[in-house]
Amino acid sequence: MASKILVVDGNEAFATMLRDMLERDGGYDVMVAPSGSDAMVFVEHQEFDLVIVDMELDPHDMDYGQLVQNARSERPDLRLMLIPLMGGGLPPETSKWDIQGTLSKPFFADDLLPSIQDALSKQVTLHAAARPAISQPQTPADV
Repeated sequence: MASKILVVDGNEAFATMLRDMLERDGGYDVMVAPSGSDAMVFVEHQEFDLVIVDMELDPHDMDYGQLVQNARSERPDLRLMLIPLMGGGLPPETSKWDIQGTLSKPFFADDLLPSIQDALSKQVTLHAAARPAISQPQTPADV
């Protein structure tokens, strides 16, 4: 069965090109979400092997940081890959999010599939901050 990937990118042309390349050249099952809120609907209702998030998401909807944290809270074992701003790297705060890979723009087809395969091969390290909180039952002394 093909790995299932969600591409989250507000640039429809780029997202479509990425989806087409991943499906055609990699045999992946790919869905596209144009915004963070759309992506969360997918993440809440479907299983994905990898979510690729463009860091240029519209902050009026949900910026990439909120999406990563929400997705990780919903599915702590979800593999995540970020697409940094053109020519940029990952900001320091992303180090605590356990990101499995990056896909820098511009990318070339020869680099795409190895980057995806590498991200899919990595296990998620569940840091305490990334795990959903488990509520403890209250005792009479707590009330």
